[in-house]
Amino acid sequence: MKQLGIVTTSAIVGEFYKGIIHDIIGNDIKISNFSFDTNSFDDPKSLENLRALDVILISTFSQYEIVKKHIGNIFNAVIVKLTLSKEGYEIIKSLENVGNVMLVNLSMEMCLETIGLLYQLGFDNFNFTPVYPGMTNIPDIDIAITTGERQHVPKNVKIVYDLGHRLIDENTIIELLVSLDMAERLTDGSVNKYFEKLIKHNMGIEYLLSNSNILNNQLDTLLSLMDKGVIYVDSKGTIVSCNGSAEKIVKLKHSEMIGKNSEKILPEINFKDDTIINKLIKINENYITLSIYKIINNENEYNGSYAIVEDFEYTENVQNKVRLQMLKKGHIAKYDIHNIVGESPEILEVKDLIKRMAKSNYAVLITGETGTGKELVANAIHNLSNNKDKH
Repeated sequence: MKQLGIVTTSAIVGEFYKGIIHDIIGNDIKISNFSFDTNSFDDPKSLENLRALDVILISTFSQYEIVKKHIGNIFNAVIVKLTLSKEGYEIIKSLENVGNVMLVNLSMEMCLETIGLLYQLGFDNFNFTPVYPGMTNIPDIDIAITTGERQHVPKNVKIVYDLGHRLIDENTIIELLVSLDMAERLTDGSVNKYFEKLIKHNMGIEYLLSNSNILNNQLDTLLSLMDKGVIYVDSKGTIVSCNGSAEKIVKLKHSEMIGKNSEKILPEINFKDDTIINKLIKINENYITLSIYKIINNENEYNGSYAIVEDFEYTENVQNKVRLQMLKKGHIAKYDIHNIVGESPEILEVKDLIKRMAKSNYAVLITGETGTGKELVANAIHNLSNNKDKH
């Protein structure tokens, strides 16, 4: 069972995120919470637990930097990007002639994220002032807006509008499921039901990223955390979103894809195909492993598709490195050339190639789709080589 960790400032927020993930995935993963108000990085047990996780969902980039400082670079992280619920959106949309208003959240960083989100949604008629726990000079403002942090609103405030906790946005859920090797769950009704609660956009921290060179550098780091590419098209076949990895893998810029017809931009991918898992295709002279997941809404209507793309050669190299590491750690190769059964010209050619490769001390790249016998061939080469007894 996969293990997911959730790192947040507040334990309450961590439990809220945990509830969202549980509603989407159910009991198919084990979820552990780590919050800065209840856990300590000085606790060796906490650090050990963090290192054992398959994926860590982290609420802010600054928290990602802290986690990286304590447990190192080698962990699979997904940075949470947040949005409003439709109910929260309607609350702030109904406000008129508010003017000066406090924006109350748990930290300055979270206040700025929320302000950026609200401005991006078009609420630039508000003059927001960030207010958060620990501030020494509280502004004299009568009205406060908060996203689920009513307990931190100063007592002098006369009117409070609580928009409810911000929700994990669509792109983060997609990235999380892909990182957990659960991309097939994108077609589940629970995922579509959750997405219907959200205001549809790519908001939050991106607003601030577009205005800061420092944060733009942070965005590059966030994008580099995910090596699988994700491309989403709507029901009309228009490309709505893609991540940085997808741009690199298909060798097209973000501006060349977003808002364009997928059939014209990526004719090699039929987004309306039924679910496809790990199909090998070629785009711009690059071999790519493709998976497609169709989205069906509650009325059983087609609502778009997600394509998960991976660089085939990169994936194969990673798998080969894992096999080599297993051999170095003492995992004995359990197959040899006699386990390859058959007398056809093709099989005999493979056996002859294995014998020749076994004499080489160079690394051997073995390619092929899942289930074609790459491990069998790797074991056979190893057991015929001079490294047989070295494991």
